[in-house]
Amino acid sequence: MVIAKATPAITVDSSKTVVTGNTVALGASIAPDGLDLTYSSADTSKVSVDADGNVKGEAITDTPVT
Repeated sequence: MVIAKATPAITVDSSKTVVTGNTVALGASIAPDGLDLTYSSADTSKVSVDADGNVKGEAITDTPVT
């Protein structure tokens, strides 16, 4: 018998657009259950993101959120 480690899979709704001053929630799922998901912004002065995936537009930009 061979037991293989599951490969994590993350799916993020990347089609969201946020207007400066507003907040949108990213939809994301991760498998297998029990793994941690961490969000980050390449430039938090332009786009902030919290631990729950809520993204706020701070200024006009195309800064990626990962």
